[in-house]
Amino acid sequence: MKQHLPLLLVLLLLASCRESTKTGRPDIDPGFTSYVSGFTTGVVSAASPVRVRLMNEIPDSLRKALTDPHLFKFKPSLQGQVRWSDAQTIEFVPDDLPGAGTGYQCEFQLGKILAVPPALQTLEFQFQIMKQALFAEVQGLSSWTRRTFAGSSSGEHPARPISHGPKRWKRCCEPASKEGS
Repeated sequence: MKQHLPLLLVLLLLASCRESTKTGRPDIDPGFTSYVSGFTTGVVSAASPVRVRLMNEIPDSLRKALTDPHLFKFKPSLQGQVRWSDAQTIEFVPDDLPGAGTGYQCEFQLGKILAVPPALQTLEFQFQIMKQALFAEVQGLSSWTRRTFAGSSSGEHPARPISHGPKRWKRCCEPASKEGS
């Protein structure tokens, strides 16, 4: 039994390493690099369109005909419009903002735009909508006295409040009043 223990530990270690490297992302066929130069992936803003950038320009006459929303399929479902931002980039713009923090799987029908081998008809990729967050730090309020307000450590003349006491303070930018004018 003691002889088999090191072998068992090595096998368990290898099995646990193999499972931890799974990310759930689909593997992208390297053959797509001949047709696609980039696509939306990772964590993106909810206001961002989903983009696929092709390697070559598509003629204007073909681009006008290729605006079918079914070129993009999403899980969970998204409804929207397809547009071309330039001769190489097609975008899907959702009708409504996607849910914050939601992960999406996209199937882009590349074979409906270009003549590609059967294995490259559909480009599958994933992206996630950024979680919305707000961080605010509230610092307490403190009162000012005439001593702390009138003194200035920078040497600048501070603004002075108008006091309703026996001595009247003037604002720093008001000209001094001349008596008898």
